[in-house]
Amino acid sequence: MASSTVATLPRGRHKLTREEVALSQRGRLLDAMVDASAEHGYRSVTISDVVALARVSRRVFYEHFASKEACFLAAYDHTAEQMIEPLLSAFRPVDDPAQRARAYVQALLASLAGRPALAQMLVIEVGGGGRAALERRLRMHRRIAGAIVELNRQTRAAGVDVPAMTAGRALALVGALIELMHATLHDDGADKLPELEDEMTSIVAALVSTSA
Repeated sequence: MASSTVATLPRGRHKLTREEVALSQRGRLLDAMVDASAEHGYRSVTISDVVALARVSRRVFYEHFASKEACFLAAYDHTAEQMIEPLLSAFRPVDDPAQRARAYVQALLASLAGRPALAQMLVIEVGGGGRAALERRLRMHRRIAGAIVELNRQTRAAGVDVPAMTAGRALALVGALIELMHATLHDDGADKLPELEDEMTSIVAALVSTSA
């Protein structure tokens, strides 16, 4: 069920430095928070759940995080980066706005495909993480929206006749896609996310390719 590929420490004596051990422990705690939140819901997760999954002690947990919330926020930041990087790499100017819309959607869904715990944290559980978590979610949405605006600028500079994309419109686009994924995750589970490709592409194309 683990959501990333942080290596488990070898058993017995090893030659890892203290820094390498600490990095491995932190990574396992972040992964465990993602998985535990997906299984129990963030509000019901306990530190005992997290340390059991991470196979570390409570003492080790508190060496890295002051509280459950601190661990959750760090895990959210960690998983958001895992989703955003492949998504932003898909933003390339193209002549066909519909092609651009589909490439965007494919990158978004591919970044979550086969990783239900990660999708659950980013799309659903963050809503129950309190004000700090919601601020992080908004920051992530604005980062993606900013990339959309920049892509639009580059595409128009290349002579493609599409309307200018405002920051507000780009943010609305991100919100529409996230809400659609939220409903699908809630009702049907992560394995149904790829089935959203055509519908999400039509949303992106409508907002990117037509005038307001």
